[in-house]
Amino acid sequence: KRTAKSNPWITAGLITSIDRKHELNDIWRKADREKCLNPAKPKRSDCLCENCKNVEHHRLEFANYRRSLNYLINCAKRKYHGQKISECSGDSKKTWQIINDLRGKKTRHIKPNFVINDERVTNRRVIANEFNKYFASLASNLNELYS
Repeated sequence: KRTAKSNPWITAGLITSIDRKHELNDIWRKADREKCLNPAKPKRSDCLCENCKNVEHHRLEFANYRRSLNYLINCAKRKYHGQKISECSGDSKKTWQIINDLRGKKTRHIKPNFVINDERVTNRRVIANEFNKYFASLASNLNELYS
């Protein structure tokens, strides 16, 4: 999830901060398991007992840390992608490759290989039609089998 290959903008400092965020979340969840000391049992946010105040404090600490960490991660992403685009400012092909990677649009380099009737097929339309035939006839084949 946080590998340099999939997220090249993640630095060692960000990884440390992410680990701290997880620790704060664990502290908050552990405090949330403590029982309310108020016998009337109001909502946690309305209660004034020490345990509920502690839970609310840890929740706010975690939420603020998470918010600032998300801001830092987004800044690191913007900086990284801005540098990549400025590195290839004269080459429009490389610029569009970066833009398409950001959009999640990747080209396929390997064509799919399927064997239909002992014949290797790479045409996507033929493959799609064969899948359609198979799944369309599946119900009728099962009916014949169990009738």
